[in-house]
Amino acid sequence: MPVSPASPSPSPSASPSPSNAVGTVLAGSTQAIRLESQLTTNRVHGSFNPEHDTTGTIGRDAACLIRINDYLVSRKHCSLETTSSGILLTDLNSANGTYVNGRRVAKIWLREDDVVTVGNTDLIVHEGVLCDRTPFVSNDAVIAENIGLTVGKGTRLLDGINAVFAKGTLTTVIGPSGAGKSTFTSIVAGLNSPTDGRVLFDGYDVHQNIELLRSRIGFVPQDNVVHRKLSVDAALEYAAKLRLPGSTKAERAEIIDNVLNELELTSRRKNRIDRLSGGQRKRVSTAIELLTEPELLILDEPTSGLDPALDLTVMTMLRQLADAGRVVIVVTHSLSYINKLCDNALMLAPGGHPAFFGTVQEMSQAFNGKE
Repeated sequence: MPVSPASPSPSPSASPSPSNAVGTVLAGSTQAIRLESQLTTNRVHGSFNPEHDTTGTIGRDAACLIRINDYLVSRKHCSLETTSSGILLTDLNSANGTYVNGRRVAKIWLREDDVVTVGNTDLIVHEGVLCDRTPFVSNDAVIAENIGLTVGKGTRLLDGINAVFAKGTLTTVIGPSGAGKSTFTSIVAGLNSPTDGRVLFDGYDVHQNIELLRSRIGFVPQDNVVHRKLSVDAALEYAAKLRLPGSTKAERAEIIDNVLNELELTSRRKNRIDRLSGGQRKRVSTAIELLTEPELLILDEPTSGLDPALDLTVMTMLRQLADAGRVVIVVTHSLSYINKLCDNALMLAPGGHPAFFGTVQEMSQAFNGKE
């Protein structure tokens, strides 16, 4: 029997605003304004209106009433039916499941303001019509709200970090060794949980909805974990099979082509990974994370061990990934290209204390114009 959904907390259709968040300095950044038109891709085509639609389907298939350009969505993902009790949604044994208000469902009656998630795409019931949620989300940034972490017998690793990471921006996380940079970014990625505060992404609490958000978040660790004896093509094909269940070989080939092109790896696709440069291997690790088209990409020390020329190449790649509309956060010890390529900086002091968060121009001014 279908069930009525419980209200999520916080509501994914809400526009969260962090308390004491210093990240509001992003609002007027010229980079964010310049990129605003690039931040939204039109994935959703169509809607379901019970006033004139009796039945319909959601999926990738061209015949679906609500067609979604998202490879994590099955061709016929779920069905919709107008009943006396409202819209009845039924999952059609989809590869990645159907979620309502963050909870996986098999069959459910929808009500006003319910958020339906298929793949990386959110729909919402607005004035009785099931439609694309994007126009109703006023704050789709990643918000770290008063993040703290205490371990053991009261050892404080992170202490009250507030930051807002807008889509289309590249933010660097800097600070001395042991300041908690990697710990903080692992929390933002949902890999570890804070003892205080929360992380919001598209209005969802990341740690309460990690199953729902996992494919929207890409995390590239400091050490490359790609099998070095494989070719670039083979590594991406194996990863795509695991991360895109239900996709065809032709669809995976298209996705891989797109990722290789974006990361300028097409000419290296037949090369064995152990014969690539350090910077190229880092691109392969990044390519694997991009297969699911994440909106948030976090990289931990991607330029560690690289010479200055490769350092610039990797940072330029991250700038381009942000310019495509993603939130990109990078932990780095290298300060060489921050002013030229990054929008914002988060500086952590020993003990995980936030020393600064704002634009790189503001950071330069705060530290007397020093690089």
